[in-house]
Amino acid sequence: MNDKIASAEVLVRSVLAEAYSGGTARVLNKYHLLDETGNLRQVSIKFPPGDINGKEVPGPIINPDVIDRFLALDGSNNKRIFDWMIFAAGGGEPHRRESQRALDLAKTWIIDNRMKGLGRTDDKIKPMSRQEAEADWTANDLPRYHRDYFFADQDLAGDVQYPVFGWYREWPGRKQVYEKMVQAVGKWQALAADKKFVQQWNRSNPKDPFQPSLWVDDETPRYKDVDALADFVGQVKATLARRKAEGNVVTVGRKSPEGAYPTGPEETFYEDEQLKVIIPLTAAASLKKGYNDWCISNRSRWEQYFRDRQRSSLLWGSDSYTAKGPFAFFTFKVPTTADSDLQMLAAHVQLDQNPNSPGRFVFWDKDNKVGISTSSIVSRINRSVPAALPSFRKAVAELEDWLTQFKREQLERFPALEGVAGQLVAAMLND
Repeated sequence: MNDKIASAEVLVRSVLAEAYSGGTARVLNKYHLLDETGNLRQVSIKFPPGDINGKEVPGPIINPDVIDRFLALDGSNNKRIFDWMIFAAGGGEPHRRESQRALDLAKTWIIDNRMKGLGRTDDKIKPMSRQEAEADWTANDLPRYHRDYFFADQDLAGDVQYPVFGWYREWPGRKQVYEKMVQAVGKWQALAADKKFVQQWNRSNPKDPFQPSLWVDDETPRYKDVDALADFVGQVKATLARRKAEGNVVTVGRKSPEGAYPTGPEETFYEDEQLKVIIPLTAAASLKKGYNDWCISNRSRWEQYFRDRQRSSLLWGSDSYTAKGPFAFFTFKVPTTADSDLQMLAAHVQLDQNPNSPGRFVFWDKDNKVGISTSSIVSRINRSVPAALPSFRKAVAELEDWLTQFKREQLERFPALEGVAGQLVAAMLND
């Protein structure tokens, strides 16, 4: 080695030692990414990547430029964010489990070989007892396999059968994990710095307040991998928007002496000893007062809307649902034992049909498979709960009276009926 090369290596080593000091060096050493000289651990990986017949190319286990990009997001002294990023960059808990699986298989294979009389290079040795083989594994093979499988280079980390915990050398990492992580951590930091958001979140989630740390304790990550963090930061504002929407309960009340129908969160449109009728004017009211398997009061569809922000997830605003008219929910207070699907009904008003016409209402029972005409519903009530038929007729007449005052513009007055979520998403989910 000539003097110029030697001096260059000393210079590189000194620069790296200075760069990777303090909290940064602690993290890198924790994951066995530095060697005994303080440099990044040198490995040989196949090139092209994944090609078992490729040329072996020596170099650092992770490109220093990748580490610099991670460090740019953590200006603290303790480097706890950087620590989590290195952990997640290696694959997080899912890949740690793969590492343990690979280690267990290696242990079984090696102990079996020792008991058969096969050495480390398949040379013949004196067969060992199981106790001797396990002691030999612990003393000689476990340290090497543990480092290789739990702090793997690109070749092992990219193994298809056992994708162990470890790092790709270059950006964007295994399945773009480095790139996804920088984006997710950046969004998480923005949330942590947003005092208004933190206050809103903590008020809505008193049992699960926002935690300004990516770790539960020194060794327990709060998010098991990049996808878990990305899912959290992608959903927190949607969760707040959904909860705000779910508080917007508006129903129609009984007719007042002045002839008006009041609205409010707990109003009941009609009730006697046989029947109770609720008219929801918002999606939140449909969720609270309806039957979960009806499309217009289906909680899974509602929550899906906030996950994917696609209007098609909701049916409140579709041409075949609330755009045609409001709904009324009928619940019989006596058992409909001869016709259990009749216990709850959703009456869909068809505003394009004349009052009291045969097509004015389309009913949906708990079976929820097909729209049912008024005449069919009347026949079923008469067979199952005949005592409730007068109440049903009276409630329908009252519903027609309310509709004389109902204007199509009210579908806009109560936008939740068409999808209040849309307004909230526009206001709260701007990335």
